[in-house]
Amino acid sequence: QERWSSTGDKARHNHWKIVTALLLANAVGANLWLGQITALRVDATEGNQYSISQATLNYLNQLQEPLLLRGYFSSKTHPLLSPLVPQIRDLLEEYKIAGKGKVRVEFVDPVTNPELEQEANQKYGIQSVPFQVADRYQSSIVSSYFNVLVEYGDEYKVLGFQDLIEVKGEGGATSLDVELRNPEHDITRAIKTVLNNYQAGGNLFDTVTDNLTFNAYVSSDDLLPDSLAGFKKTVQDVIKETSDNSRGRLKVQFIEPEANNGAVARQIASDYGFQPMSTSILGGDRFYFYLTLANQDQVVQIPLDDMTKASFERNLKAGIQRFASGFTKTVAVVTPKADPQLAQFGGGGGSPQFSQLKAFLGSELNLQDEDLSDGSVSGSADLLLLLAPENLSEKELFAVDQYLMQGGSVILA
Repeated sequence: QERWSSTGDKARHNHWKIVTALLLANAVGANLWLGQITALRVDATEGNQYSISQATLNYLNQLQEPLLLRGYFSSKTHPLLSPLVPQIRDLLEEYKIAGKGKVRVEFVDPVTNPELEQEANQKYGIQSVPFQVADRYQSSIVSSYFNVLVEYGDEYKVLGFQDLIEVKGEGGATSLDVELRNPEHDITRAIKTVLNNYQAGGNLFDTVTDNLTFNAYVSSDDLLPDSLAGFKKTVQDVIKETSDNSRGRLKVQFIEPEANNGAVARQIASDYGFQPMSTSILGGDRFYFYLTLANQDQVVQIPLDDMTKASFERNLKAGIQRFASGFTKTVAVVTPKADPQLAQFGGGGGSPQFSQLKAFLGSELNLQDEDLSDGSVSGSADLLLLLAPENLSEKELFAVDQYLMQGGSVILA
């Protein structure tokens, strides 16, 4: 109803009407556009802690069955752990979004749900951990849960606080800094494990191309502590059943290292570093209890863990899968050759052997020592790792070149 004093005022008025209409149209359009985006989230954390990597997406894309990620967190826990729970919650929600309907995420407090606590304890072996907490009035012990369950089909893996966090600090407990170590790496590694185990299915030996030998370097019963003597019987029962189901692919040997004046004991000490065990740090009774799986190219040690039937079956299965095609990558390792003139004085003859690195990598990868002197790389190698490769011969360099030409990947360190 306004009256305009001139044509210019009317023109300016019409201009602003048009601008206002365009702004409103853009706002409505933006709302409609943004309303379609339900999975876009901005990660502003340091190091993109909640961004899902392509490696994780690759494993989630392989899912054929629902994957369960369940967090077991107590409402009352150590004050240094409390701030980490929302971070894990946010990260697991990212897995749910990235899973596109194939990932189910749950959060439970077992302390308030006796049925779920019983299931956690009995089915998954999840136990509460006692923490000492204190405030200005009192100090007390609180048993709480801080676990993530990764379950796929009938396969599962549990991550505890020792798997998920790292503690930094100086000057004692008053200056400790507790933070998540690398949660996506740890959770995705667990997903990879259960996915591979589930895909193996059926008979473990369907995916193993070589014949395997189970060697138990175990002392006689009269030398073993009672707990190990009982565990030895468990191992014998489980490995017999596994061998019976292997269609002749698994050979079993129980060997007493002390026999023949300790000839085997000296051999396994030289080959694998297996030393006699004792129940006392002061020595006393000495015995052996080492379990290995082997084919012609590699040897895998089976850990003892808590010496229960369930843990041995789990570790034996994981060990067999180390020889299965398509599950565990094989890394061919080239180290400097020992000086034969110095080798007679012990050790590696003055050349580094990278034993700590090999032990670390060997926990998840198949490692095989590679000799390039024949001008070729083993066909089973998924990756070639050259350690301190300053003195490679022309023929060895040719082997590396040919491996690259065939599409292989090489790491030089």
